[in-house]
Amino acid sequence: MTNCSATCPDCERLSAEYESATIRWFRLDSQRQIAQFGRDSEASNRIAGELARVDELRKSMRQALRDHISLTHGKPTHAFAA
Repeated sequence: MTNCSATCPDCERLSAEYESATIRWFRLDSQRQIAQFGRDSEASNRIAGELARVDELRKSMRQALRDHISLTHGKPTHAFAA
């Protein structure tokens, strides 16, 4: 990931956790779209709740990575906007 040290174990761990949460978000979003297309409102609502939880996790992992890079490596983190 941009601005991470290739030899820093914390960068590697935080990057992997952020990537995992992002992949999970995309998978859930796809499942939600399928449920909506199939007009399965119960599944869609259940998935939407999980999607919101994973979105918060993803945002917190992104912020943890930004904070680590900035505080530990003294590098700007503007590459991780949004």
